[in-house]
Amino acid sequence: MRIREYGIRRYGPLHDTGKVILSDFNLIYGNNEDGKTITIDALVKVLLGKASKERDFTAIQRVDELPEGYIVIADRDRREYKLPEDGTLFSIVDLSPGECSNIFIIRNSHLSIANEQAFYTGVTERLTGLRTRYIDSVIRSLRAIANITATGIFRDVGDERLKWRIEEAGRLIEAIRELTAECKSQDLDRVEKRIVAITDRLKAVATRVESLSEARLRRRYEKGTETLEKLIDAREAAAAVDDVTEGDLERWRDNERDIERLTADRGESLQALE
Repeated sequence: MRIREYGIRRYGPLHDTGKVILSDFNLIYGNNEDGKTITIDALVKVLLGKASKERDFTAIQRVDELPEGYIVIADRDRREYKLPEDGTLFSIVDLSPGECSNIFIIRNSHLSIANEQAFYTGVTERLTGLRTRYIDSVIRSLRAIANITATGIFRDVGDERLKWRIEEAGRLIEAIRELTAECKSQDLDRVEKRIVAITDRLKAVATRVESLSEARLRRRYEKGTETLEKLIDAREAAAAVDDVTEGDLERWRDNERDIERLTADRGESLQALE
């Protein structure tokens, strides 16, 4: 929208401006109290009509009444509208009084916007179609669930202590890196491989020793059993002999002792075998 022409006849101390034709760039200049500011006030009031009486436009209430006059504005398609005959600026474009309160800079105080965040959020949503307020509420909810600050840092809240845990994990990772570098410098991985190989060999030797020990005990048991059977047969054969000499009795006693000894050995062998 561009203002093409205006004329103000009555507005406080402002003189009749007559018909003023504007170009793409316009400069209003003059001495103090020559009517520069009050001219802008008048133009704003013609554009906004009764809305200029709202609290958003208190800075242009230097003259209480509305001005007499007109403004001709043109849109991009060069269609012209004459205000106030065709209504106000709100009748032509989709703007609210709050959005218009900062279109015209009258004095430095107008550079500030009341509730600035809400103002720009509303404008952004209307221009882009984004649900900015809803997205912000979702982000805040996610931050609350994850205990994350607005800057993306975890907080130490309750028993979780996420920030401390992350920092502790970082310190642990750094310690692991240092230990890994030290192990590589001392060739400890090669030593560890040797330890594993020797451990495997020791396990194999232990298995072999156990197997040989069991075989030895089994052999002793079998040999003792065989000898005992021979002694029993010999005793039975001796009993069948009628003529027994003193030497036979001596051999008999020796055999008895051998039988007792071998029987005891057999018992020990059986226990060891079990």
